[in-house]
Amino acid sequence: MKTEIEPFKRHMEIQRQVDDNTCLVIEGRYRGQPALLVQTGVGGHRAEVATKYVLDHYPVQVILSLGFAGGLVSGLKAGELVICRSLFHGQSPAIESASTLVELGKRIARPTEAGLVTVSRPASQRQQKEELAQKYSAQAVDMESYWIAAEAERHGIPCLVVRAISDPVDCDLPDLEGISLASGEWNKRKAFFHFASHPLETLRLSHLYFGHRRAKRNLVYFVNNFVSAYQSQTKNLEERP
Repeated sequence: MKTEIEPFKRHMEIQRQVDDNTCLVIEGRYRGQPALLVQTGVGGHRAEVATKYVLDHYPVQVILSLGFAGGLVSGLKAGELVICRSLFHGQSPAIESASTLVELGKRIARPTEAGLVTVSRPASQRQQKEELAQKYSAQAVDMESYWIAAEAERHGIPCLVVRAISDPVDCDLPDLEGISLASGEWNKRKAFFHFASHPLETLRLSHLYFGHRRAKRNLVYFVNNFVSAYQSQTKNLEERP
């Protein structure tokens, strides 16, 4: 979503932006490293199409999939980073993040290692989250990661999924489906009338807002350090005799 990608744009030397209605691709350099910053929009279909578009048009070496996730178990707090080693979706085979990238990521900011399940619709209530945790032995949930990792696997590109918890298991989400666009942005008119007539939803939104702030801050910290560590690791490998 736009709110997820904006903090990273501030750290990027932007050279060009490409928007073909599939996704937004920002070309440039991130902390000196040639990089693409991609906004997929919300949902598995958009994530899959965006990843395929990028891998078909650019010589990508590695994918770092970033964003927010819901917590499925107690102990995961708002803003906490999770490295998603195993990814699940329905009855599909589990997918693993690249082990070398997982180990590199685990050295940064001491993130929690977790399994993540990707769903088709938001898991908004505690009961839904607990059921997903039990069914998949997962600790976090989102709507995009599995499809990004699946497309990366089809193209033979190593992928690491990192998420920050925006809503812990005991934090019920406001019902945003009726006011959200496919890009993740809101229809402002619908949002105004929705929250004006549902005061409890406004309270839930405020909790989510503070969770998003912590999540964004921790994601940027992780990425800045990951890019530096990845550069150093790549350089060391190239210099070996």
